[in-house]
Amino acid sequence: MHSQPVADDAVLLLQRVAHGERQALAELYTRYQRQVFAYLLQLTPDHGLAEEILQDTFVAVWKSAPTFEGRATVQTWLLGIARRQAHNTLRLRTI
Repeated sequence: MHSQPVADDAVLLLQRVAHGERQALAELYTRYQRQVFAYLLQLTPDHGLAEEILQDTFVAVWKSAPTFEGRATVQTWLLGIARRQAHNTLRLRTI
């Protein structure tokens, strides 16, 4: 039962991002950047590239926050965006 308020807090944070609050994006980044970065390192061993994709991920989060529907946790939603960003970046580098 203790995880529910944290989940609700993350949704509220993402809603603030959706309303254009840069401070909320900074808070979201601080909260999730380690997990997202660790996930990206599983997709590419290149630390520099993983950092670049991490930044791209949070730019995409800023733009797409209004589309969050709550069907997944905020963390799962973020990892999905990171996966797409990594896929697009890695695909472009192999062409």
